[in-house]
Amino acid sequence: MTEKKIGNFAEASAMLKRYLLSKNLTAAEKCDAHFTLAYLYKRQNLPTASIIEYLRSINAYKHNHKNAMAYYNIGNTYKNFHLYDKAIEYFSLAIGLNEDLQMEGRYLISRSIAYSYNDQYKEAITDALQAQEIANGDIEKNQHLLYKVFNQRGFIKMTMQQHDEADRFFRLANDLSLEKNTYVNNGINYTLAGKEEQAIAACRKGLTLKQNTDQRFKSYQQLGELYLKRNELGQAGIALKEAVTLFEQLQQPENRDVKVFETMADWCFAREEIQSGQKYYKKGISLYSLLEEQQSALRLQSDQRELIQAEQAFFKEVERKEKNKQAAMWAVVISLLVIVSFIVIVIRGRHNKNNTKKLKNEILSGVETILKMPGKSVDA
Repeated sequence: MTEKKIGNFAEASAMLKRYLLSKNLTAAEKCDAHFTLAYLYKRQNLPTASIIEYLRSINAYKHNHKNAMAYYNIGNTYKNFHLYDKAIEYFSLAIGLNEDLQMEGRYLISRSIAYSYNDQYKEAITDALQAQEIANGDIEKNQHLLYKVFNQRGFIKMTMQQHDEADRFFRLANDLSLEKNTYVNNGINYTLAGKEEQAIAACRKGLTLKQNTDQRFKSYQQLGELYLKRNELGQAGIALKEAVTLFEQLQQPENRDVKVFETMADWCFAREEIQSGQKYYKKGISLYSLLEEQQSALRLQSDQRELIQAEQAFFKEVERKEKNKQAAMWAVVISLLVIVSFIVIVIRGRHNKNNTKKLKNEILSGVETILKMPGKSVDA
């Protein structure tokens, strides 16, 4: 990824963090903001920060429909760094929360991939078959899911060294003619089966069709390794240079992708270009070290959910105390108002009592005056 793009994502992240400091955000708004911030961190190749924000998104609003996707994205991050136990855990959480049948097929395939890399082939096959059952419910609508199912089933067979069966599933995936194809997987499968000519033909076939960056990178990487093995240095150099260029465009490079620099170094050494070979070798070592550091950080993050929950509990307690403080203040104000009102009533009552006594005295005085008038008697 270019530095300009990373800079744009970093700027967007900073703006979103300022927005999250705003008061009066609803739980749903906080959830969406943390979810978006997690995505921005992911695009900046900051996996630890991304996972933290996904967890904050989940804890901000427990009933949000995005929570299953947040767990899925966390699982993918762990899978990309070969932490398959953690990936399986989070894919399982996504499946447990999911309410969308199509998304369930996607989650099942991802967990199947993690199971297969973790040498849990029985579980991998079970998930792949469940995903295929979902896809078969509406083949036209679920072609992309079916493509992933065939590709994954082929990968499982290839890993189990059942190369003919693997080839059959890869061909089924290719026949769907979607945006990306599995010809590079055919090539890898043929290589493992010792069929180099067919492997080269499969990789070249894939490059003539529409492929995404990841597929093109893997095709050129595989071709470079095959040609170097055959000592065809000219063809090997062309393929490996393309692979190195495409490596810089990968959103989330993995350990096995970094191998291209090791292969490029071997190519340079074969051409007696020692200085260039050392440069590529050092770059490969540096990238391996970086990925190892990220893996270590992610391993230390295994209890991150508890940390986020504790953080959320702390802020909720602060909010509760603030509300209690405000309630206490209002109680004092109301009490003062009651006291003042009572005093006013008492004062008014006394004032009215004095007026009544004065009126009574005036009436008695008037009666006495009438009785003293001439010609009047008490009997009258």
